[in-house]
Amino acid sequence: MAGPYCIDASAIIHAWRDLYRPASFPTFWTQIDELIAQHVLIVPEDVRQELLGLPDLVARADARDALFGELDQALQQSLREVLADLHAAMGEQRLPFLGRDLKADPVVVAWPVLRAGH
Repeated sequence: MAGPYCIDASAIIHAWRDLYRPASFPTFWTQIDELIAQHVLIVPEDVRQELLGLPDLVARADARDALFGELDQALQQSLREVLADLHAAMGEQRLPFLGRDLKADPVVVAWPVLRAGH
């Protein structure tokens, strides 16, 4: 399986609370753990902050350090490019660029851009 795949907090929260509750679908979470252990599934460290308010999910995530990817130099450069593109696109649409509202989203986008070599 290729990877790593980078997901945002919304995917984790929605699966945890609505689609694949751990008590009902433990195998799903076991498979997620396998993807984490193989470094196929990662999330940016910023996502950890978005999980706050769900203590059981935070505890599970905190016990899986391999889940959280590091913001190394290459990813920082990719992130700068994604943010520049977003800023330009927002300007073309005459929309205000409110970077503070983006949270971890640009990092989730930057990871596959980095892997693709763009």
